[in-house]
Amino acid sequence: MSDNQRPELSTEPASDFQDRSISCIDCGEQFVWSIGEQVFFTDKGLRNE
Repeated sequence: MSDNQRPELSTEPASDFQDRSISCIDCGEQFVWSIGEQVFFTDKGLRNE
């Protein structure tokens, strides 16, 4: 990707996401993975599952 290109944003509507309770892989503690965090994660092309 050249310096002036932006990553493609998610085409999945934010309404398809829900706040989720997940566990940290390092300490095992539960936390809420918010809708906004999921959209950000998806827009960067990252996957959780």
